[in-house]
Amino acid sequence: MGQEQEIVVVSTFYNCKDYIARCIESVVSQDYDNYRHILVNDCSTDNTMDVIVEYLDQLPERLQEKFTLINNTTRVGAVCNQVTAFREI
Repeated sequence: MGQEQEIVVVSTFYNCKDYIARCIESVVSQDYDNYRHILVNDCSTDNTMDVIVEYLDQLPERLQEKFTLINNTTRVGAVCNQVTAFREI
């Protein structure tokens, strides 16, 4: 058997402070370890970013390294955010 293929999870969001930690937890809790999670904030006006940063800071460093956080300074919409994430890959 060869090395497991990397899976890339892309989560684009706007104002989801009540749900984003659960989203991250669902990825972190998987048994499959060869993944990367790209989080794209579409200029949220609530404290979604604070929730993310606090959550990621509590993870072990080896898990923190699996996350890429893109924080838009202007709202651009879901499709543009997905394209940005694909370019990150």
